[in-house]
Amino acid sequence: MLVQRVYRALLRQAKQLEGHDLIAPLVAGSSQWGTHRFTKADSAASDVLKDLAPGLDLDLLSAEHSTTTSMGSAWGREGMPLRQLISAAFRAQLLAPHEKQARLVEEAFRVLRILLEQRYLFRCSSSCVTEGVKVDVTAKFDQTAKDFRGEQVHVYTYRVRVTNLREEPIRVLGRSWTIKNDRGQPRVHIPLDPNNAVVGQQPLLPTGHTFEYFSGTDLDTISGLQSGALLVDVFGEGRNKEATQRLIVEVAPFTLVPPGGTE
Repeated sequence: MLVQRVYRALLRQAKQLEGHDLIAPLVAGSSQWGTHRFTKADSAASDVLKDLAPGLDLDLLSAEHSTTTSMGSAWGREGMPLRQLISAAFRAQLLAPHEKQARLVEEAFRVLRILLEQRYLFRCSSSCVTEGVKVDVTAKFDQTAKDFRGEQVHVYTYRVRVTNLREEPIRVLGRSWTIKNDRGQPRVHIPLDPNNAVVGQQPLLPTGHTFEYFSGTDLDTISGLQSGALLVDVFGEGRNKEATQRLIVEVAPFTLVPPGGTE
């Protein structure tokens, strides 16, 4: 039966993702570049889970299977495995009226696409914490195009998400990037400078807040590797808050690779 084969494929994909945080979907395209916003640190997992298991009471299931409060870590790590989540979602649909069960195959393929997308995004992501400042980055292939010289390039969009886990507020001053093609040749190098900002912004993050921005790059080969750092000031308490410490925060290396490409 088709639905059973798809269901088994779902469970195989879910098993591959267990132990990893879920990643917010990323829309590739240069129209995203330069945009930025403040957001919730755990909103990504919550949104993905709602897509994976529509109709389930996720808060109730999370409480039953985990004592953690972050949706990002409660699912597929310490809490209910994704395979069990998917099983619960499909059991709930099998109990639905017969006319609604006809949509089960369509729903299974939709969830399978989400899981495959999650596996791809995980390959193109990195996460690192430096002295209480967490940086999560995710990249996605956009298109193969021609640059201003008429040469073929492969374009990627990436999202940088900075979360303040410290007790003091922080300000992101600038960033550095080193981008190499798949031959190890430098394609871009931006030195660390307190005046170069991030997409024109130097955001102030109170404790527990997250700032994210979108940008992009192109490569002369189909894949590559990107890494960097952020320059961050830590502020003290009191009426006249002044920077008390300056940190160099690592942006862990992440791959730039198209879906189905080599590791």
